[in-house]
Amino acid sequence: MKPTMKGTARATTAEADRWRYGERHRRVVGPDGQEHFETVPLRPEDLLFPEEGDRLVSTKGHTRDCTYLEEVLEQKAGSKPGTLVLRDHHVDFGVKGIKPLLPDVAVFDGVQDWTSVAGSSPSR
Repeated sequence: MKPTMKGTARATTAEADRWRYGERHRRVVGPDGQEHFETVPLRPEDLLFPEEGDRLVSTKGHTRDCTYLEEVLEQKAGSKPGTLVLRDHHVDFGVKGIKPLLPDVAVFDGVQDWTSVAGSSPSR
């Protein structure tokens, strides 16, 4: 028998749930000069340009799709010398005016001297 969750889960719109993308803790200095942190909801663009400490919300379907893509790309491209498959890594593409992105899955060709321990960006 397939388990059911009647009435416990439902999709929400951004207008109905402003926290649907996640949350960020932001440093605020009050008028009295005291520093405190407030929790604010993430915006859609924050998913591309997250900051350290952000808590992103992910759905089961999104996680499943990313896992599938990562596995297929690893099998097809990851074994080729100089090819690197990354998932959920900050990547600085070196384009002036564009902050480092956090793609769900990315494939790089012509990678040399990748240092996975340091988490450095792929060099070409």
